[in-house]
Amino acid sequence: MQLPFLISGVFLFFFGMYLQRDPWRIGDGSRLSEWLLSSIHPTSSEEAKNLKTLGATGGPLFRMIFSGWRAVLRFLGWILVIAGCAFVFVGAM
Repeated sequence: MQLPFLISGVFLFFFGMYLQRDPWRIGDGSRLSEWLLSSIHPTSSEEAKNLKTLGATGGPLFRMIFSGWRAVLRFLGWILVIAGCAFVFVGAM
């Protein structure tokens, strides 16, 4: 039994599970990525007009980056969960 492998495996497993549930939330309970999308693409036409006059148009590239952000974190979470299971398996031998 190798205790460092067991401890790091359990840590990797739980940190991977934490990353998968999209933990970054802001004050009102909405997700940070949704808040970023709404700040880049405002809902009212008045806000959109004000942003366009300032030169901050946003666009589909920003939407793609911030929507892909959650997918990357979930994928990283799965990798950490699998690595954690492997570390626990090696540590238990």
